[in-house]
Amino acid sequence: MNMITPGFSPMLLPDGMACSAMDVLGLGFAVLGRGRKVLMSNQTWAAMLSGAGRGLTCKAGALGARRSGDMQALNESLENALAGERSLLRIEDVAGGGALEMLAAGMDLHNGAQPRAAVIIRQPETVWPDADSLASLYSLTPAEAGLAESLVRGVGLAAACRERGISQNTGKGYLKRIFEKTGARRQSELVALVMQGVSPFVARQDPVPARQSA
Repeated sequence: MNMITPGFSPMLLPDGMACSAMDVLGLGFAVLGRGRKVLMSNQTWAAMLSGAGRGLTCKAGALGARRSGDMQALNESLENALAGERSLLRIEDVAGGGALEMLAAGMDLHNGAQPRAAVIIRQPETVWPDADSLASLYSLTPAEAGLAESLVRGVGLAAACRERGISQNTGKGYLKRIFEKTGARRQSELVALVMQGVSPFVARQDPVPARQSA
């Protein structure tokens, strides 16, 4: 079971061993500067972005997207990261049937250094934490955990309430308590918490709100 912890702190500059460890985990990793320029990356990064059908690309040393809408979302995500925020982005493959998830966060640099963003990409996992795991991790009640399970799978609140057989007003009450217990402030941040289960970002007590681009 992956441990899921709330919040991210700025990431320190990685060394070769850290990049190799992310290769072992099957995570693509890169450090990006202004203009989406790739300053360093691991082998998995190159392998994941080499497919012709991928929605994300890496050409001429810069990260990009094949669709204009995805490119706009990518630029916004990376600008947020360079400004010290974090964001979770999902880019569908142009060929269909697949996607890549991208997590971007600002890096902890020395004073005066140019801003950089740590970017992790992975292929979405089909197995998400179940209600029992979420209840154990965050001290949720069975009802809260059931709703949280639906939400982290990307189901909207209204649909999640129908799925769980509860009214939307009841669901809103559960959601408020879920946010209080997890430290999340919106549904996209709950998804980011799940994603963090396989990322090298570390936890902190004052989570920065995440933005999800679609």
